Amino acid sequence: MKKILVPIDGSDSAKRALDEAKKIAQCMNSEIMILNVITPIPTFGNARVQFMEEVQSLGKINSTELFKNALDDFTGKVDTKTRIGNPADEIILEAEEGGYDAIIMGSRGQGTFARTLLGSVSNKVLHHSNVSVFIVK
Repeated sequence: MKKILVPIDGSDSAKRALDEAKKIAQCMNSEIMILNVITPIPTFGNARVQFMEEVQSLGKINSTELFKNALDDFTGKVDTKTRIGNPADEIILEAEEGGYDAIIMGSRGQGTFARTLLGSVSNKVLHHSNVSVFIVK
């Protein structure tokens, strides 16, 4: 396992997933990609282009800052990436396009109410990804 994708959302579950990814990566000399997916708000025309550029810039900073302390003791290669769209769809696309060997993600990030309305991101990734998925509770 050379490349591990770790989707993050700032939740405790995502932090635990990153901790597990670090353990695996250190044992197997793997690279970690931290992915932050931002769901856009509807905008139109030039406002949408400007909004998307700002979100990408802020998202890269946000991904790095969210887990900077958690990665202080990790000596392997880590990078961050931000995608914009539906979280489950973007995680699946990134895993396939990036040639990752595994996705390690938390079991829940959203609250119960939102998860009921929107469906579980981890559940959708687990059932629709062609890449091995490890769900951390």
